[in-house]
Amino acid sequence: MRNKLITFVSGLFLSAPCVLLTLPNAAAEDLIDIYQQALENDATLDATKYNHEATLELESQARATLLPQINLSANTALHDIDNDRRGGFDSQGYSLSLTQALFNKPAFAAVNQVDLAIKQSQTALESAEQNLIIRVSEAYFNILSALDNLDFARSENKAISRQLEQAEKRFEVGLTAVTDVKEALARYDLSVAQVIAADNRLNQAQEALKIITNQDYNDLKILRSEIRFLPPEPANIDHWVSVAEKNNRQYLAAQYSAETAIEEVKLQQSFHYPTLSLVGSHSDTSSDSPLFDSRRSALMLQLDVALFSGGSTSSKVRQAKASQRASKRNLEAQRRAVVQLTRNAYLGVTADISRVKALKQALVSTQAGADATQAGFDVGTRTAIDVLIALRETFRAKADYSTARYAYIINSLRLKQGAGTLNVSDLKKINNWLE
Repeated sequence: MRNKLITFVSGLFLSAPCVLLTLPNAAAEDLIDIYQQALENDATLDATKYNHEATLELESQARATLLPQINLSANTALHDIDNDRRGGFDSQGYSLSLTQALFNKPAFAAVNQVDLAIKQSQTALESAEQNLIIRVSEAYFNILSALDNLDFARSENKAISRQLEQAEKRFEVGLTAVTDVKEALARYDLSVAQVIAADNRLNQAQEALKIITNQDYNDLKILRSEIRFLPPEPANIDHWVSVAEKNNRQYLAAQYSAETAIEEVKLQQSFHYPTLSLVGSHSDTSSDSPLFDSRRSALMLQLDVALFSGGSTSSKVRQAKASQRASKRNLEAQRRAVVQLTRNAYLGVTADISRVKALKQALVSTQAGADATQAGFDVGTRTAIDVLIALRETFRAKADYSTARYAYIINSLRLKQGAGTLNVSDLKKINNWLE
């Protein structure tokens, strides 16, 4: 009865189809396909694009204060001359005014500030585009990694199931101890739990990709078994750090933010200055009473000086200076973060190359060890527990080797993101490694 139950459970988990493979006739999606879909559907990138469009409008608004301001007003009125309402008349009129700023230091400072805001917004958009490449790649290869782990978990479950059957048969004929059977059964139960966990991780990885593209996928292209793991070019960590300090988009955005803070100080200080404007006006009023008819035109220079504003301007200057000091320290913090990110990515790439090579060799060794252990078990020199341990090490080596290959790819992309050079061509190179 127990053997039938084991066979049923094994068949249930080992034959359960993967979600990605439910439609075998559908064309497999590759990394570029999914990236293009992400460009069209990713809500985070869209929000950044719309924020950038909104920021671009600030330029027109800032420059508008330096252009002529024209105002037109019209009126109509009923005039009552005495209290007994025995007299009265109607009047109609309009006035037209034109104001042109000749000297307005706050307006000039605001224009400079807007130019920096647009540069910062453009840099933020470029950073979001690079980040999308990373997010799509991570989501894609997380699914492939989850698929690998699910395959390994099912294969391990199947192998342990066979080992459990062998242990029970050998126990029935007195060739092994009951402890081997119990150990095999415990390992089998654990492997079933691992299959369930691996299947859940795959579902979660698929949901993570769906968040970006808002689509489900029937099949994904997988990574080739043989690819070239190349070191960074040039193989100089200081070079990559230097490039990052010049091109990293987040660091550039922090630089523009620091410059904007400097302009904010200038803007607040500029409110101490007077403003000078050229003002032209014309008004025309007509009525039933000739005494109230009028027509006037004037052209004048208007000087406005804020003598005292209750200390508000001075307070805003102090506030702007404090914010400037904060932005300067934030810039230094961002620089250090970029340096750390770049160095970690560089070291990660170089370590991943060595790790992949070592794990590939370890996989060969563990597989050979598992074969030797199985042969020893067949002739009675090794126990079932030895076989189970060897099987576990073999599948663990497979999982580690698979994970290291994907880690190399992601760290390579992160290195270029840190340096600020990441673009779609890097994604296309990786896409050529898929089959």
